[in-house]
Amino acid sequence: VLNTSWGGNSEWATESLLSTFHNETFGGEYFFTLLDNAIASPKEHLLLLELQYLCLSFGFVGKMRIEERGYEKLEGFRERAYKAIRSQRGEPARELSPGWRSQVVAANQLRAEFPLWVICSVVAAVLLGCYMYLNYQINSYSDQVSRQLNNLIVWQQDTPQPATAKVKQDAIRLQQLLQTEIRRELLDVIELPDRV
Repeated sequence: VLNTSWGGNSEWATESLLSTFHNETFGGEYFFTLLDNAIASPKEHLLLLELQYLCLSFGFVGKMRIEERGYEKLEGFRERAYKAIRSQRGEPARELSPGWRSQVVAANQLRAEFPLWVICSVVAAVLLGCYMYLNYQINSYSDQVSRQLNNLIVWQQDTPQPATAKVKQDAIRLQQLLQTEIRRELLDVIELPDRV
């Protein structure tokens, strides 16, 4: 905690866990005494040694912070702890998952258990079910909104408007343009309220 930017300003410097519960303030020194003992006899102290190695790996510094060439000594302790652990545990397996080959399922094995058409049918049924459910939900929400919108305005049926002067002018002009065809009785111009 004291290694962080906010830890130096906290109460941790005066009230650490070790001083609060065990009334000791030399834990940073005692850690390395225990580490030396664990490295000397790793078989009896293997779990403690692994815990201390992890503490060093995660950044524990202890008394090495104020010692001359402390970080070099710290790296030496970490290396010695690693070698002591390896002497008891042996070298780790190089493969991340040694037994993965026996767990592989062949692609054709899955198809043999379930034909492709069965898998496709199940997927299609699930997708159709999802679509129908979501469609129903959206329609139920939109029906409610539609009813509210319809209640906002009272609808009135459109009444036909009388023919305006512009429609009459258009009819007269069209009759003038087509008077030859009208005389021959090839066509007629009829005036309606909204068009000619």
